[in-house]
Amino acid sequence: MEALDWLHLPNLEVRSGVLGVAEIRDGPSGELLVVEVEPGSYRPCVGTEPEGRAPGAVASFCAVHESVFGGWQERRGLATVQRGGVVGWVSTDIATAGFFDHEVLARLAARDAEAFEKWCAGFFASMSYPHGFDYFGGDGRAPVVYVQSSAGAGHYPVVEILGGEGPVGLEVAFSPALVDGVDVSRELQVSRVVEPIPGVLQPG
Repeated sequence: MEALDWLHLPNLEVRSGVLGVAEIRDGPSGELLVVEVEPGSYRPCVGTEPEGRAPGAVASFCAVHESVFGGWQERRGLATVQRGGVVGWVSTDIATAGFFDHEVLARLAARDAEAFEKWCAGFFASMSYPHGFDYFGGDGRAPVVYVQSSAGAGHYPVVEILGGEGPVGLEVAFSPALVDGVDVSRELQVSRVVEPIPGVLQPG
């Protein structure tokens, strides 16, 4: 992928194999994109523009399976992967996006809908810039990891990330250069896009 400056955040466990992607403002409770992925540990990575373009501006936010980075004896990076097709889009007024284990968070939210709505209502006021984590009820099983870009309001593509023989993660592309380079006609290789679980996260 592009020679961005990459910041690696603490890993996100996606035990259910159902990764949620959404604008993060009043929590992850708006329009959701939900994608089946390989269960496991994913590393959220924030890509910022290198010197010479818009240095320091958030250009990309991705969640990549830990296997991409190899082991202690063979350390690899995002240079070993490439972009695939467009899975969907994130529409945002404030250029934010987040990843989370949709199935686990939906189950926790359903147990206490009132507390979940209260948590969502205060989410934006407690957000860190340009990235951070938050946990509903302090439950470490369902973190929401998010990034805030300076790109402004827009309709940003969510792209599959390919490595080896198949998909290894997802990326939200904020930079105009990345958006312009996305091939919307490319055949998807992700397992499939699924309907969000009806309930608190996605009213049915």
